[in-house]
Amino acid sequence: MDTSKERLGFGAVEGRGEQGDFRALAAAPGEVHVDRAELYQPGPDQRPGRSRLRLAHLTDFQFLDPGSPTRFEFVNKLVGLATMEEFFPGHRSQELLVPFAVEAAIRYVNELDQEGGRHFDMCLISGDSVDNSQGNELQALVAILEGGDFSLEDYFGAYYGVQSAAWEDDFYWHPDPVADLPKRMLGYPHAEGLLDAVRFRHSFEGLRVPWLMANGNHEVLIQGMGRLNEAVAGFAIGGAKPRGVDVEATLADLPQLASAFEADPQSLFSRAFFEPIDPNPRRAPLTRDQQAAILAGAGGDPIGHGLAGTALQDREGLYFSHLDTASQTLFVNLDTAKRGGGAEGFLGRGQLAWLEGELAAMSEADPEVLIVLGAHHGPQEIDYSHPGCVSREELLAAVHRHGQVALWICGHTHENLIEAFADPERPGRGFFSVTTSSIMDWPCALREIEVFEMADGSLMAETTIHHFSYSADPQDLSVQGLAGWHLRLAANSPYVGLGRRQEGRPRDRNARLWLGPRA
Repeated sequence: MDTSKERLGFGAVEGRGEQGDFRALAAAPGEVHVDRAELYQPGPDQRPGRSRLRLAHLTDFQFLDPGSPTRFEFVNKLVGLATMEEFFPGHRSQELLVPFAVEAAIRYVNELDQEGGRHFDMCLISGDSVDNSQGNELQALVAILEGGDFSLEDYFGAYYGVQSAAWEDDFYWHPDPVADLPKRMLGYPHAEGLLDAVRFRHSFEGLRVPWLMANGNHEVLIQGMGRLNEAVAGFAIGGAKPRGVDVEATLADLPQLASAFEADPQSLFSRAFFEPIDPNPRRAPLTRDQQAAILAGAGGDPIGHGLAGTALQDREGLYFSHLDTASQTLFVNLDTAKRGGGAEGFLGRGQLAWLEGELAAMSEADPEVLIVLGAHHGPQEIDYSHPGCVSREELLAAVHRHGQVALWICGHTHENLIEAFADPERPGRGFFSVTTSSIMDWPCALREIEVFEMADGSLMAETTIHHFSYSADPQDLSVQGLAGWHLRLAANSPYVGLGRRQEGRPRDRNARLWLGPRA
């Protein structure tokens, strides 16, 4: 669904609860493209010229193993079912369905690729593609990107988690017809057969356009926050899943506990009481080299996905560059994950030196090449106060120094946001940071970006938000039907649902970003 033509909003009430209603989705009027001229003021007769580059942007799948011992769904109980705008939950009712939302997004990108005058040059996937730094999560995601027959049980085993009727905890939404709080308080429906359908073997299409994937905090940390250590690695593959904690005692020292979790996740898990589960060695946390090997060995274009032949031994993360000769674009993927713990971004001096080298080499080799930076965190989401991190001024100066950089494509905050970063030395120059909302949380959207060259040599990047296609029939348990369930549940979330800040302002969604000449 091209949101410049129509968008998704709430439709009819499907279920009534004591504190709120569960609503269907319905089409709403589309949004025009807003001109963003903070960097460069276009002339009165400027119209799109030749297309230089066309991108698809997907981010923050948080593709998860729902039975993992190192997931802490129970933290939702610390805030209950109440709305909390800044709270990113430890559990979402739609989380079991994210593989089908990812597949629906892939199918939509493939369809969109065939429309218009230019195929996609690249699909950028901006990190937090998995949820919990587990090898089986990334292997399952790559299988979906490659396409073919797919079953979650091949990677995660039989499902036993908080949404199983056998879990017997009424705090969570259970698709099966058992009583729970979301049904009583929020009007959530029954979805009998949903858990079985999730476990069926489905046929997945595979992404048919070239793709590159950045590293996020969820790729390298427990739940995107806690530092990996030997104790946590052993716990991850073991036979005990946390069921809950003493809520009153935990709330009493929550700030200290949150800080301690970043340094040592066991500080939280040691407080929990547990449910026995089957051990699974495939849940072992990923090392950087294992992650690189899985991505480099994935099918599809470009071969190696930017990592083939990359020497990683002298690097502090998983960062790389890829020159797309067809579009004359250099994609530079940064690794902004903070491995010591914490969800904020980080960029060390070694990576900054590498970035400056890549930009300088391209400026010297071909000043006409367009440069796009890809990262999980935007420049506004990096913790510059962290020891060893470069300063904001150093990072921006390095990017501005090489005027070919037009866009910084990122995710992390699960919101639509576009920010201009003007070059203080050259009026009319700079770059735009473009953050796209997540696939996991509402609005579960993707972004199309097409860069046009104007008659005066300036550039204009047109960005458009899209919703993937889905089936609105609750009885449809096909891939498209399960993707529809994902959308409805995400829209009705009491934490980050429809109408919240993650949607962004209109100027952060469909926009024309005006950029001065690059050379």
